[in-house]
Amino acid sequence: MTDELAERTRRADDALPEGSSARDRVRTSVLTYLNFIAERSPGWVTYQVPAEHDPGDEAARVRREAREAAVAGVIGGSRGHRDDFAFWGYLGFLDDACLRWVHAGCPNDQPHSLIDAALGRLEGALSDWK
Repeated sequence: MTDELAERTRRADDALPEGSSARDRVRTSVLTYLNFIAERSPGWVTYQVPAEHDPGDEAARVRREAREAAVAGVIGGSRGHRDDFAFWGYLGFLDDACLRWVHAGCPNDQPHSLIDAALGRLEGALSDWK
């Protein structure tokens, strides 16, 4: 699943006009993620359950590697500790918000509100983000 999501995200990012802002790239990434989740909500919820702090858990390892790839690929990578905290905190926020959305039945009228909240979270943590 992580490889398929990464490929979908890459294709969506490649379809953006050249010179698109980081905000537009992240918005596109989150929308791709929500569409992916809506298609696979029961399996995606199960994927969220493993504890990340268990280094021996294979699902946790795959999830951690997918998050590292998301930070490096979609968001553009880290410029230091502040960015690391902001990016990882953003991903935790996004996963929790998505869990709430899935438990509500993936309502079609909520994705853009979720995206705006996630973008606001990241922008608030990175006040110099463009």
